[in-house]
Amino acid sequence: MHKIYRLLLFISFLFLISNAQSDLTDSDTAEYPDEPAAPLWMEAYTEGKYEINKSPDASLFVNIGKKLPLPFSTDIYGKCKISLGNQEYYWNNRTDLGLGVRINFKSFLFATCFAEILGGYYMQSNSVQRNILSMYNSIDSVNTSINNIETIEKLAFYGIKVNSDSLSKIENSLKMSRDTLYQKLSDLEASPNGFISEYRGGLTFWRGWGQDNSNAPPFHFWGNFYGELVGSILKKKIGSDRIPKSEQEKDSLFLSPRKDTIILNGTLYLNPEIGITTNHSVLGSLILSLAANFWLDALGDWETNRLIAGPVIHYIPFKSVSLDINAGYYAGIYINRNLSEPKPQNGLFSTFRAGFSFWYGLGI
Repeated sequence: MHKIYRLLLFISFLFLISNAQSDLTDSDTAEYPDEPAAPLWMEAYTEGKYEINKSPDASLFVNIGKKLPLPFSTDIYGKCKISLGNQEYYWNNRTDLGLGVRINFKSFLFATCFAEILGGYYMQSNSVQRNILSMYNSIDSVNTSINNIETIEKLAFYGIKVNSDSLSKIENSLKMSRDTLYQKLSDLEASPNGFISEYRGGLTFWRGWGQDNSNAPPFHFWGNFYGELVGSILKKKIGSDRIPKSEQEKDSLFLSPRKDTIILNGTLYLNPEIGITTNHSVLGSLILSLAANFWLDALGDWETNRLIAGPVIHYIPFKSVSLDINAGYYAGIYINRNLSEPKPQNGLFSTFRAGFSFWYGLGI
């Protein structure tokens, strides 16, 4: 899937190059101001992030769509989206294809409503697959040991002297170990296999200030506010692929067969940021800002229920290309959702984040 990600990123840069070439012929096309607009539009966005104590993650989506002759600005589009990364959790390693419709109210509300139907697959990493295989082998080994003990205990029926108390303690210890292995296997196999489908809809909001610095003073105010509120209905298969090899495994709570599961969720994300920026030069431009990131979701996953804020520096190397390289040092806190599992960290914590983002549109 990493090859697919690189391929789609390369395609987006090809669009960028083609657009730059078309700029050279602007004087020719200016003679035909009534030429109809392109029948389709395309946008590509990719970003990558690194945060202390977390593995890097990246995402990419490409939308290709068409404007519809409806009130406001209404578009229908096809979507390809790939997510790779964070801690190898399955929900962050996923590829999707789908269709969507969106209505832009940016002229007075700076917002966009959208609805999407997606279908795709979760991608299990090689390390997760190796761990699952290791769990299978460990469970089989423990079951063999338990069967051997049960065979030895049966010898007492024929008058052969055995230490039943010691064997019983060993057997109970092995069964506890097996239950622990079942639990770990269940956690690993929470990663769904097969086709998944998702219905998404919601609202995105963006407002920027001081974004165009062509006629601004050398140092001037810069601001950015992005937010999204999204609801999701996700259908996937959850459960174990292991075929029960004993009556105990058939009754295990941790080895339930895979079945369709529907998960409802709602997420809120807010990213306000204010600062100062320099005019663009041959070396690019810099933005020094204070930023906050706030995540909240209905399911209570700790990664999406936290607040971080701190100073950030952005480097914008090109004026005509929406490429942003950034790094920041944040203080944060996990939001108490009264969950059964403990917080990753109590009280305030600090973290360093670095990353990049790139957006390109054609015909939009």
